[in-house]
Amino acid sequence: MRGKIILLFLFILSMLAPIQVSAQKVKLHNFREARNYLKNNKKGEVDKIIKKLTPADSIEKKYLTGMINQYSIEQSNVNVYWGTKVDTANVFKTVYSMYENYYASYPFIKDRSLYANPLIEAFRRYQSNLGIGGNYFVAHKDYDQAYKFYDIFLRLKDEQLISVPDTLLKRVYGNAVIAANQSNRYEDVVRLANEALASGYNTEDIDIQLCGVLRKMDRKEEWVSALKQSIKRHPEQFAFYGMLIDYYLQDNHADDAMVLADDLIQTDSTNYLNCFVKGYVCLHTHDLDNAQHWLEKSYAINSSYVPVLSSLGFCIIKQAEKIENSITHFPFTQEEKEEINGVYRKALEYLEKCRELAPKDKAQWADSLWKVYYKLNEGEKLDEIERLMD
Repeated sequence: MRGKIILLFLFILSMLAPIQVSAQKVKLHNFREARNYLKNNKKGEVDKIIKKLTPADSIEKKYLTGMINQYSIEQSNVNVYWGTKVDTANVFKTVYSMYENYYASYPFIKDRSLYANPLIEAFRRYQSNLGIGGNYFVAHKDYDQAYKFYDIFLRLKDEQLISVPDTLLKRVYGNAVIAANQSNRYEDVVRLANEALASGYNTEDIDIQLCGVLRKMDRKEEWVSALKQSIKRHPEQFAFYGMLIDYYLQDNHADDAMVLADDLIQTDSTNYLNCFVKGYVCLHTHDLDNAQHWLEKSYAINSSYVPVLSSLGFCIIKQAEKIENSITHFPFTQEEKEEINGVYRKALEYLEKCRELAPKDKAQWADSLWKVYYKLNEGEKLDEIERLMD
């Protein structure tokens, strides 16, 4: 009985084998006829051919549909040349359909130059339209559609069906990661970002998207590792330090945050960002005196760095509150009031400059300015801030 089962299994395999081979050798019976119809602007005749095709002709159907897509693109180009208005979104969708249909057909006809050469020529002729099409849909916030453009572009690149300059590829990877993130394709974000970084396309945007997605996916170890690598690649970008330090502080790893800050100071204590990171960690571990020292040092090196102005103003407000809380009697003496108000006015200098440099970034200065105006009894300015905060 066992021998009969084995023989039956081998027989089934022998029957399947020719089917698998033939799937790789598709003959397009209507190729020449369809090509001639399109050359003579008889698209309708090709539509009729496609309608007559059976499910067994699925590859030929995709190929001929791709030919119609290409014909439509070329007609749109003629219309644009003559100043005729075209539906831009629809033209780009047709471009994508052409690539989708041709790309699905290609594995089955790649060994037949008669069929394959026109596809490769079309892949290369219109490849810029894939990138532009993706950008168009990003601009219109249709990230799902945009991602499809970038995805097929990168697949064509991987199979060497198109040639892409490094500068363009860097932009495509960056845009693809953003589109994948915005369309909730988080695994694709991780895959594309790692591909881009492995290829040397290490832009800040790609690292930011990768770190953000790993955090959303709660892949903590990968996220922390990605943040550390991002800091090495972009030592001038505080966003990565900030995320890592906030994680350390929130996860009861304040010592790790301080080690990171101290390592930066040992590397270069004259770098404004290193000084800022040290001050930021001290501030959030409630070491106000050291926080003020390092933040002031950062400010002395770069007086237009908005985060240091914001943090320094906040730190000095905390110093004023510390003085207030140390006084056990009430009301305060006139001398005590003047001392406290003097500290608030010092904070005010930094916060007003912060507002001047970043008027639209209210998160950097609005709450702190409100507190200072309130403490200094600046009624009109307080009302203005409250209107902005409302």
